Amino acid sequence: MIKTTKKRRRRAAFLLILLITGIAVLKSGIVTKRIQREETKKAVAAEVEALHEKANRDGIVEETPDPYFIRKQPGYSYPKPKLIQYDSGITHTRRHAMVFLPADYDAAKTYPVLYLLHGWGGSHRTWANKKANIILQNLYYFEDVPEMIVVCPNSNVNAAESVEGLSFTESLEPFDATPEEVVKYLKPYIERHFSVKKGRKSTAVAGNSLGGRNALALAYKYPKQFGSVGSFSPSVSVEAANGTGLKAPLRDLNLPKNKNRPFDVLMVMVGRSDKVCGNVSYELDRYMKAQNISHDFYDTAGGHETTVWQNGLYNFAKKLYRK
Repeated sequence: MIKTTKKRRRRAAFLLILLITGIAVLKSGIVTKRIQREETKKAVAAEVEALHEKANRDGIVEETPDPYFIRKQPGYSYPKPKLIQYDSGITHTRRHAMVFLPADYDAAKTYPVLYLLHGWGGSHRTWANKKANIILQNLYYFEDVPEMIVVCPNSNVNAAESVEGLSFTESLEPFDATPEEVVKYLKPYIERHFSVKKGRKSTAVAGNSLGGRNALALAYKYPKQFGSVGSFSPSVSVEAANGTGLKAPLRDLNLPKNKNRPFDVLMVMVGRSDKVCGNVSYELDRYMKAQNISHDFYDTAGGHETTVWQNGLYNFAKKLYRK
């Protein structure tokens, strides 16, 4: 009996030591992370200040070589993108999309939404591969951009969720089904399953290349649902500004109301060396200016490539949901 009691006491003492040690390690880890965050914030603040000093009068930073915002910063959290499935009434299949939730996502709060569209050859995974989730999380951490939910649809609107084996022209049909797919099937799913702020003031859309084309199509076809639009190196979008042989999804950019200032943010940008959609983007800007449509337009170093679109997302997101 005495031996059993001693064993119990030794075991209890050992467990107490483990508990105390664990608490000490936990506290040490928390302190270390806090120090790391403070050091990171100071270092990034210098980079942010340098970027802001380069901004033009519209607040746009045209050149962002090796930017801080595409890198995960020490001491800060970056949630893993969430893959979802929903039912489509167009393809009559279960379709995929990717969702980026804020690091501090709280279902008791509501968040504005950005629908982010990929280009030809891409999928719902493309913008995660372009580090869009990291860019937007860094903008919240370091540049006071409001937290938002980001939804990346798959614009290959067919049963295969792919345009592999199709020519570029043939792939336009499934791509151009994106506006209807998003508004009728994906957006309602997102609003049922995530804590989103509803209404056009809290809903934006952006995309690159064919995704830039679809972003404009979504916003102009459903102006009561989208309050901001970003079009990065867009493929031909408007027949009235079409110097190509491709069919555009929009006849013009004439809305029945607020034609000259249709959106809170309307941005078009392109790489100066873009041999794919460069001419189209510049032509679109000229058309919008001739129509007195208020918008931001700029170009940056680069071609039809990821660094250009990361720059576009950075500048577009900085303008979103500001009070």
